[in-house]
Order: sequence, then C-alpha cells, then structure tokens
Amino acid sequence: MAKEEKTAVDSPTTFQQAQERFTDIATDLFNIEVNTILRDNITAQKMPIPRHALIDIGKMYKKAMEQMEMVYESGEEAPESEQLGEHYGSFAGYTHLRQWASRLMKDAYGGRIELSNNQLSILPRIKDNSDLLKGMFTNLAHDHSEIVIGTSEWDWLVNNYSRSDLGSYAPSTLPLNEQQLVLIRKIWELGTEVIVMQTIVQVDGDVITRLNSNFLDTTYYPEVRSYHNKGVEIALNHWAGLVTVAKELMIAAGQGISNALK
Repeated sequence: MAKEEKTAVDSPTTFQQAQERFTDIATDLFNIEVNTILRDNITAQKMPIPRHALIDIGKMYKKAMEQMEMVYESGEEAPESEQLGEHYGSFAGYTHLRQWASRLMKDAYGGRIELSNNQLSILPRIKDNSDLLKGMFTNLAHDHSEIVIGTSEWDWLVNNYSRSDLGSYAPSTLPLNEQQLVLIRKIWELGTEVIVMQTIVQVDGDVITRLNSNFLDTTYYPEVRSYHNKGVEIALNHWAGLVTVAKELMIAAGQGISNALK
C-alpha cells in the first residue's frame, strides 16, 4: 500500500506574509480617531463595493463644488464640471476634482468669491483626498505595468466607468489591498460632512481634541460634546480589545515562523 504523502501548506514564506500583515494591523492601531458629524438626515447606508464607492465620493465632491460655484456673480459654470463627465470615480475624474477644488480655494482666498467657513474646510479635504485616490490608482498601475494605457484593461484598472456602465455589466473587482480599502472607506464615510469635534488618541498617551469654532456658541453644544465624549469612551474600550488581539496574533505568527524554521 502506497504511503500517503501530505502537502505542506505552512512555509516560512507564508508565516512571513502573515507576520507582515499583523504588523500592518498593529501599526494601524497606534492611534484612534473619533469624529462627531452633524447632518440633517442619516441614511444608514453601508458602503457599496469599491467601484461604486469611488463614484459616490466623486459625486459628493462634484455636488459640493457645484453649490460653491453658484456664488459667482457672473453665474459662470465651472469648466471642470464640464470636463468631469460621468466618470466621477476614475483617475481622470479625481484629477479634475482636484483641479476644481484648487481653483475654488484660490478664488476664495483671493477674494473673488465668498464661501462659508464650512465650505472652506471641505475644499482642502476634497483636494487632498483626490490626490490620495489618484496615488492609489498610480500604485495599481505600477503593480500592473503590463496593462497598456487607453485599453479596456486600463479602464478596468482605473475604474473608468459611469454608474450606468456598472449597471449594464459587472467588471471584476479592483485589485485593492487592505490599506487601500480602508482609505476608500474612510473617505466615503466622511464625504463632505462637516466635522464638529475630533479626538485623536495616540499609543504614547497623547490626546488631541479639535473643535469646530462655528458650533461653540450653539445651544446644543453641550449635548454634542456629551455624545462625542461617549464615542471616545466606546472607541477606547474597543481599541484596548483590538490591541490585545493584535498582540496575540503577532506572538502566534512569530511562534509559527520559529517552528517552521526548525
């Protein structure tokens, strides 16, 4: 009777990859960020798949800046809006959104248009996040250098689709890593909302709290502060549990690598 051979599924390479992944998780846990946001309505909608989430983000940014454009006395329409088309969630889309936000900031600080403090706080976010998402697409292009610019494969890689395109057919998912997924999720969650309070707690014990001065004198400020403090308390309790889990996983991964090398 032939002896059954077992296929080894564990290897130093596999454990090394696991260790690197857990290291990334631990690094992400070095600080927590708690944001309190006020809005008129809550849809309780979960983030869709990344391709649709990227379109959602671009659409929110476009809508916010179209409202800012209305303050121009001449009523001129933004050239960036015309160039943007329907591909909000693509590399080209975020290039136009970034240029649009940059122009509005320049006009606002130059006195050509007058925007509210809340609008002025959103523009740098739009500009910076557009740059981050462009960088994400650039990294994807670097990882898939065999794909030729301008081809259908390139459209797939840089999400060069409209909402109707995605409704007509379903291209395969974007080849995103965990950090890129987290980036999209955080940007999608914040959208163009105004942050009233923000607290950042770092692993070395430093605590930074930022307050939106536009809401300090409002009658509901004490309630908002109370909600925010409760959110920080919950986040800290959750954070402590995650740190413990990450520590145990790191120890287990290290022991696995050690055993595999024996």
